[in-house]
Amino acid sequence: IGPAKMEFWTRAGTYKGHEKSSSEWRLLFNSTVQGNGLDVPTSIPAGSFSPILVNTDEKRAFYVACPKGACQGYILGTEEGSVVESNSDMIIYEGIGRRLGFDGAIYSPRIWSGSLYYSLAPTPEPTSNPTPVPTPNPTGQPTPLPTLAPTANPTTVDGMLNKFQTSFDSSTTSAGNMFDITTKDNDIEIREIGINTYKRSDVNIQIWTKEGSYQSYDKDLAAWTKVADLTVKGQGLDEPTMIQAGSFEPIAIRRNSRQAFYITSDGPNIRYSNGSSEGKEFGSNSDLVLYEGVGKRVPITAATMSPRVWNGVFKYEIIFMPTQVPTPVPTPAPTKTPTTTPSLRPTNRPTNSPTSRPTNPPTDHPSNREFKQPSAYFNYDPSSKYGPDNWGEVKSDRFWNRYERLITSLDNKCESGNRQSP
Repeated sequence: IGPAKMEFWTRAGTYKGHEKSSSEWRLLFNSTVQGNGLDVPTSIPAGSFSPILVNTDEKRAFYVACPKGACQGYILGTEEGSVVESNSDMIIYEGIGRRLGFDGAIYSPRIWSGSLYYSLAPTPEPTSNPTPVPTPNPTGQPTPLPTLAPTANPTTVDGMLNKFQTSFDSSTTSAGNMFDITTKDNDIEIREIGINTYKRSDVNIQIWTKEGSYQSYDKDLAAWTKVADLTVKGQGLDEPTMIQAGSFEPIAIRRNSRQAFYITSDGPNIRYSNGSSEGKEFGSNSDLVLYEGVGKRVPITAATMSPRVWNGVFKYEIIFMPTQVPTPVPTPAPTKTPTTTPSLRPTNRPTNSPTSRPTNPPTDHPSNREFKQPSAYFNYDPSSKYGPDNWGEVKSDRFWNRYERLITSLDNKCESGNRQSP
């Protein structure tokens, strides 16, 4: 009971793997509080430190310490990382205890004895599809308890931009990253870019880009186009440091395209994560896919470390990009009246001189062979009294009925097979 010096640290992501490095944590509170004794809550009042925004589905680590000696109690745990408590908004896990500072001994598992007071933050951006009409029945009374502090991230001029963010759970440091993204079915224009730096001071940043992949160009600066060369104020380890809209020319990328990025500093100022396989898909949303890339030292011809995952943010707008060039040779005129069905068997060559008008349609049935009654019948039978000089008298020949009527064919033969003269 009495005054006690307290420190309150936090970092995005887990504490595991970062227990001994104070440079990977952000100090929120370092002051004296009035202790209330064993097993009685001792509060760090609101307003004593900046509010901590924890995004949906985000993991965040905390380190509460007494730099002057053992002044806080905790509970022995059962398994580090198992769930201790939860409600509809958050889950608290078993962690570790430790002696003074980041170099002190570690005891595991341990359960923190404490309370967190929080309010639900509004969405960082407005609803993409608002309701067409206002709420028909608003609440009868205003909110009884307003929030203690203003909105941590108020809506800005870029509030309507789409957002893609990778993890901010870094594991190593170098000068920068190279990586690829591919777009899906929309043209996009990148307006803002966020990076991960451990620094809380000015950082010099360059952004380069190129169509296609960075692979085979990780040491060839001439293949890249520089879009930004500026200084930004670092926001500290595993916190997005944004390069705001207007700081660089927007980067337009066509749908179903691959675009490479090279984001670098003038020294080992950029934090990123170790990857599992260079070129492997790391994350995606409805508009783009980000792939594992490499880490880079400076200058660009220096070492390349692979695989590495860029820790960052893209804020972008969906746009429409017209085709790059028109049709090369359009037809001189449109088709006059196309046929409803294609020709079954086209001719080998076109008609030289077509008729002035089409042939009349054929009859439904083939024509019958017309037969004309003959005026005379001819006979070479040897018994006939008539010879070749009496052809005109053959009609009165009493023998003609003994023979079938003669039906000639092209070879001038009778049905009986004997030749017949006309």
